[in-house]
Amino acid sequence: MKKNLLAILFIFFFIFSVFGAENPFFFGVTMEGYPITNRKLKTLQNEIGIKPDLIVFFLMWPSKEKINESFNLTYSLETIDKSKAISCITWEPMFLQNSKETTILRDDILKGLYDEYLDEFIFQIKSFNKPVIIRFAHEMNLSRYHWGVVKGNYNEKSPEIYKQMFRYIVDYFKKNQVKNAFFAFCPNVDSVPITSWNKIKNYYPGDKYVDILGLDGYNWGTCASEKNLGWVSSWRSFNKTFKTPYKELRELSLFKPIVIFETASAQKGGDKTQWLYDAIKDAKKLDISALCWFQVDKECNWKITKDQKNILKKQIFNEKYSIKEWIEEIKQ
Repeated sequence: MKKNLLAILFIFFFIFSVFGAENPFFFGVTMEGYPITNRKLKTLQNEIGIKPDLIVFFLMWPSKEKINESFNLTYSLETIDKSKAISCITWEPMFLQNSKETTILRDDILKGLYDEYLDEFIFQIKSFNKPVIIRFAHEMNLSRYHWGVVKGNYNEKSPEIYKQMFRYIVDYFKKNQVKNAFFAFCPNVDSVPITSWNKIKNYYPGDKYVDILGLDGYNWGTCASEKNLGWVSSWRSFNKTFKTPYKELRELSLFKPIVIFETASAQKGGDKTQWLYDAIKDAKKLDISALCWFQVDKECNWKITKDQKNILKKQIFNEKYSIKEWIEEIKQ
């Protein structure tokens, strides 16, 4: 009965999103490198041709030995705010040790060994006193991250471990009366490994812990090969990439906003400009609130170039509605 009701509600929501009044749509950019500086933002704006509404950046946790070291998160938040954008911190509970990523164990967090770090982080978020999205431990359904455990222990217990960590962090923020933090639950569109326990729904901490739903997914085109990445990719559209996981998120929560926090298309294997055009069009049809482009030359050259700039200028506009108004309405 519950399943049938959810199906009916989803159909209603889908029809409303397609035929109802058009909601605002925002464009963001996901960046590598920290801290965020004015120079980086100016370079970014020149590359994409518009001012992004949302800036997503990555921040690792410290090792236990470095918990007491000072850090200046406020500088990046204020720099982004001056550009009229909202900050999204991809908050990664891991650190680099001898250039190798080391995951922070669930037990270390739950036993309070990182509370001192959380206190300083929270102090800076509260002092900033403007909305900040926190994307804690993203892409939890990828073995590449294995949040909370060593890689060999990424298994059927991982979803529960993840939920415990997520809830601990959110509860800690609530205990400290943080009003301007918005928590995002952001799986990858593809689960690795593909098993019954490693499904998106198994990781969901619950509506009371999540403000925004998110997804990460890429069109790798023909960029990946056995030789360079150990696997072979093929061209896939935005719809093919996101439609199924989008439905999975909507089954978890019908009305929470959905943001694509990371996406991009490779150049090889198809028409990248057309892919971007279709991505924005299809995201709007699905009533996705924002799409963030991974503006980095990495495994593939994901960057928006001159060929795609005009698409953004023609399709992205919110003359009567700002992203700051949008985010303030989420918790109302």
